[in-house]
Amino acid sequence: MMLQLGAKGHQVKWLQQQLLQQGTVIAVDGDYGEATRQAVLRYQLDNDLPPTGSVGPRMLARLAGKARPELLTLRDLQQAANTLEIALATMVALANVESQGNGFFDNGKAVILYERHIFYRQIAVTDQAQADALAERYPNLCNPKPGGYIGGANEYSRLRA
Repeated sequence: MMLQLGAKGHQVKWLQQQLLQQGTVIAVDGDYGEATRQAVLRYQLDNDLPPTGSVGPRMLARLAGKARPELLTLRDLQQAANTLEIALATMVALANVESQGNGFFDNGKAVILYERHIFYRQIAVTDQAQADALAERYPNLCNPKPGGYIGGANEYSRLRA
């Protein structure tokens, strides 16, 4: 679940109540307006979370008192951005999009998405004939077209194969 500017309803109200209980002065009206976004940003900065202004799994876990040690912190993301020599904002966006804002499955394994078309493309760079042969033999693992996803932790079985 992702809450962001413009969201309305009971989930936003729950968020606002949690922020209020944590000492943030905020109206509990169920409307994720600019005041809620600012409160979220302050909470994220105060709790070593990526300051996105939207609420995803990391912040929800922290608010619910279920902070999981494997969830990436702002420091973790900054370190990764430094290592990769990219902007922190790019790293935060990558983490939110590619891992649905979490980074780890419930079993503790890192979120992955095996992409058969990327595998095909990487092989084709050096050996087009081999890429085509693999695509013919293992179309769910090597294919010029995207797709074939199993989803979730099951992607590890595709990676192993």
